[in-house]
Amino acid sequence: MKHIDVLDILTDPIKKLIQPAPWVAIPPFPAVTPSLALLPKGGRSAQQVEYERRPARIPTLQRHKRCQSDLETPPDFFGALDLRFGEMKFDLAATADNAKCLAYYSPTFDGLKRDWSALPGNLWLHPPAGNVGPWAAKCAASAPFGQTERRIFLLVPAAVGASWFQNYVHGKAQVLALAPRLKFVGRTRPSHIDSLLCIYGEEPGFGTWRWRPSETPLRSVGTRLG
Repeated sequence: MKHIDVLDILTDPIKKLIQPAPWVAIPPFPAVTPSLALLPKGGRSAQQVEYERRPARIPTLQRHKRCQSDLETPPDFFGALDLRFGEMKFDLAATADNAKCLAYYSPTFDGLKRDWSALPGNLWLHPPAGNVGPWAAKCAASAPFGQTERRIFLLVPAAVGASWFQNYVHGKAQVLALAPRLKFVGRTRPSHIDSLLCIYGEEPGFGTWRWRPSETPLRSVGTRLG
């Protein structure tokens, strides 16, 4: 009996599908590099040009709800301040929402441009944390030496390595490191950085103050200058 190959009774198209293809050696796949002739002027691909057009992303610090420069002095600390040093008579940098004294300089009036020598009593200043330098310089220039009834109280972050501290605080004011850390208005936890109370008008030096919370009657009505 003659042996019949199954491929002999199949049509040509089906034969091509089931017949094994001859073995072909495939060379290694070459790295695909665009031809310079196909690239735009300068040898950059369209994707690279598009990437270069995108604005650079500058890393920024994650901030809380309220910016560091908008931190409001906690009333329990301000009460303790009043008890130890006497009532603060004037707030040198405040708004209607965060003023700690009956009289204050508003941002439109700009306390940096005013003469502080005519202001009576103890002066309070909690400047924007991102712009301490000009305020510290103003405090040093306006320091009322020898007048115990008139002093300038400056609340700032404990940035002892900053140029403003070296130039306008160290050797020019009595510096008190505060403990415990302050919990600013609107925050649920104490600040992650330490704070300093700098007193211009007293003998320069350095010390610590473990203050105790003390609420004083809120000064809800202020006299805005500017």
